[in-house]
Amino acid sequence: MRLFQYSSQIRKSVGCLLYEMCTYQHAFDGKGLMNVIYKVVEGKAPELPKTYSKELNDLLKKMLIKDPSNRPTAAQLLLTPFIGRHREVSSFKPTILKRKKV
Repeated sequence: MRLFQYSSQIRKSVGCLLYEMCTYQHAFDGKGLMNVIYKVVEGKAPELPKTYSKELNDLLKKMLIKDPSNRPTAAQLLLTPFIGRHREVSSFKPTILKRKKV
């Protein structure tokens, strides 16, 4: 699997995780593995309940776009208004850790 495909699958997995954290349900569910795979490949991406904001639902939809080449990169997702607003509010500041020379 090429790196592009791998990183794109990670973003889709994070979308599934986001859905599960919000709903306590699997994003794609089925009676068996083949049924789940079919739903991931051919099914419609799930939407969050109306109790969640349209912006969060839009973010989820972007993460679950079927075609990996159309799915936004992690950097593009971080630039969405929803993520940007929450990054500003939180004390989380991404940093790059440098190794100290010993």
